[in-house]
Amino acid sequence: MPRASPAGRLVWAKADDVAAAALKMGYSKDEVDTIPEGANFGLGCGAPLHAAGVAPGDTVLDLGSGAGFDAFLVARAVGAGQLTIDADRWVGDSGGPRGMSGSMAAL
Repeated sequence: MPRASPAGRLVWAKADDVAAAALKMGYSKDEVDTIPEGANFGLGCGAPLHAAGVAPGDTVLDLGSGAGFDAFLVARAVGAGQLTIDADRWVGDSGGPRGMSGSMAAL
């Protein structure tokens, strides 16, 4: 299994180690601790929000968002009433999409 790397390499963590993988990718402990449960698959290639220059008032489209880890962080960064769209084609064992877009309104 690939290891986590802040250099942008693919990360694939075991289910019980997803928080540690996110920390190794460059996310802060606060970011990891404040996203909704289930939004971190332990997969990724870094923490793109830190380099994206997202500002309050922006509309953001996150392609390949998985369960929405970055989309939840972006929603906080752009502010209430702004649009954050997460899109992914990943389908879980249940046959339905695993994205968590519906939870965005709760932020």
